[in-house]
Amino acid sequence: MKSFLLSATVALVAHAQDPQPVFDAIAAAIGDTTGVDSFVGAVTDNINVLQPLVDDTDGYAVLAPNDAAFGALTDVPADLAPVLSYHISSSTIDFSNVPAVVETTLEVDGLDTNQVFIVGENNTISWGVGSATVVGDPIEFDGNQLYVVDAVLIPPADPASVLTDPQSDQSGEELVAALVAADLADTVTNASNITVFAPVDAAWADVDTGNIEQSDLQNILQYHVIPQVVYSPDIGDGGEFETLNGKTLNVSVDGDTVTVNSATVVATDYLTNNGVIHYIDALLDVADGQDPDGDERTTTDNGTNAAGSLKAVGGIVGVVMAGLALML
Repeated sequence: MKSFLLSATVALVAHAQDPQPVFDAIAAAIGDTTGVDSFVGAVTDNINVLQPLVDDTDGYAVLAPNDAAFGALTDVPADLAPVLSYHISSSTIDFSNVPAVVETTLEVDGLDTNQVFIVGENNTISWGVGSATVVGDPIEFDGNQLYVVDAVLIPPADPASVLTDPQSDQSGEELVAALVAADLADTVTNASNITVFAPVDAAWADVDTGNIEQSDLQNILQYHVIPQVVYSPDIGDGGEFETLNGKTLNVSVDGDTVTVNSATVVATDYLTNNGVIHYIDALLDVADGQDPDGDERTTTDNGTNAAGSLKAVGGIVGVVMAGLALML
C-alpha cells in the first residue's frame, strides 16, 4: 500500500511539473500567426525551458523571434536552451513604462538574480550589444503575453567579450588591452554582480599604462568598478556608490545627461554575464574619490597620493587606468 501511495505521489508531482500544458497554451495562442515556425520548433525540442512557467499564476511573457530572425543567425548555438530561456520572463512586460529592467528565466552564475534585458521606447528590447523590436501587436492569453520580435536575443557574455564585440556600437578594446597588461582579466571574468564604468577607446589615446606601478594601477582600476549591479533605470540624481577601492563615485542626472564625477555617460546597459557596463567619455580620477565618511584623501598601497602618482605620468593616464578597474 505504501509503495502504491509513493508511486502515485511521484506521478502527481511529475504531472504537476510537466511543461507540456504551458507549451500547448503558447501554441494555441500563436494559432494562425505565421512566420514563427522556427521558434515553435526550437521550443518543441527544448520544452523544459518552459518549466519555470508551470506554476506561474501572475502572468508571464514570451518573446518569439520570427523566422527571419532565426535565419539571420550566423552562428547558431549548439545548445539553444539558454537562448530560449533568455526570451522568457516570469512576469508580464509593460512597454508603456520604460526604460525598465525585465528579469528572464535564464539563470547565470555571475548574478544573484536571473539574467535580464532592458525594454525601451518604441517597443525595443536591448541587451547592449544587440537589440530586438516587437513586430505587430502582442498576443495576450490567460493573463500572459507573447511578443513576436525581429531578432534573436543572445545571452550576454563575459565583460571582455562584450567590450570587444564587433556587433556593438561601442568599443572597449583599449580597456581590455590594458586589463590584460595589468593581469586583471581573470579577476574581471570571475567577479560577480559588478557595474563597470568603461572609458571609451578615445579616452586612452595618451595613456601609457606601462609607466604606472601595479599597486597604483590596481587602485585606479578598482575606482571604476562598483560591487553591485546598477542598471540605468536605477541611476538617479545625487546617487553615491562605493567602489572596489573603498572610495565613492557621485552620479548626477540633468535631463538626459548623466555624469559620473566629471565624466559623461555616453552609452548604458551593456549587459554581461556578471553585471553591466556603462561607457563614459573620460577616465575617472581616483583623486576625486571620497571615503564614505567624506575624506577625500586617496592613497596607494605605498602611502603616496594616487593623484600625484597619476600626474607624474600624465593626468589622463590616471583616468584611463581607472577604466581597467571597471572590469575588476
